[in-house]
Amino acid sequence: MKKGIRHIIPIIGILIMIIIFISQFQNSNKTIEEMNKINDITKERGKSRDKLKLKSTSKSTTDISFMPKMPSEEARAELGKSSWRLLHTMLSRFPDNPTLEQEEDLREFIRLFSILYPCGECGEHFREMLKKYPIQTSNRKSASMWGCSVHNIVNKRLGKEIYDCSTILEDYDCGCGGEEDEEEEEVVDSNSNTSSNTNEALRNLEIELGNKMGG
Repeated sequence: MKKGIRHIIPIIGILIMIIIFISQFQNSNKTIEEMNKINDITKERGKSRDKLKLKSTSKSTTDISFMPKMPSEEARAELGKSSWRLLHTMLSRFPDNPTLEQEEDLREFIRLFSILYPCGECGEHFREMLKKYPIQTSNRKSASMWGCSVHNIVNKRLGKEIYDCSTILEDYDCGCGGEEDEEEEEVVDSNSNTSSNTNEALRNLEIELGNKMGG
């Protein structure tokens, strides 16, 4: 009996060692799997950062119009008239309290508008203005006043009549209204001081731009 036990004890010890080895091997595999997951996550984050960098770089390197010139003065004038109407109407409908995403959408639209404008040289002139005088997106009033101000820069360069920006919102009211309730009107009233300050700042900007264009 004692001899049998003596033979069994070493076997039990070997089994215990095997179990411990297997357990450590499994834990090691789990650790490797976890490390691989961490590496994969790190790689994905790196790819995301690279995509953002590429997107940022592509904006700066592709802001060049690929549209041809438009020799016909009549066609340019007709296109300009329609484009300004679209732009002013759109800005007059822009939210008075836009979200950050809506502000970015407007900036991106104007950027693409300048690139895709059918008259290549006209689009180039517009982009030059955007570099000096970026679009204002804080609210409807500031966006509309910005649009009117840059329109007047073009008017002055072309020897056309300067537009009265004080009535820009009323003049480009498409008659689509009805979406603004009393609560929104109260919000606009509560922000009247801010809008007035913005209006005054943009008026000063318009005067400054006019002087520079005239000089």
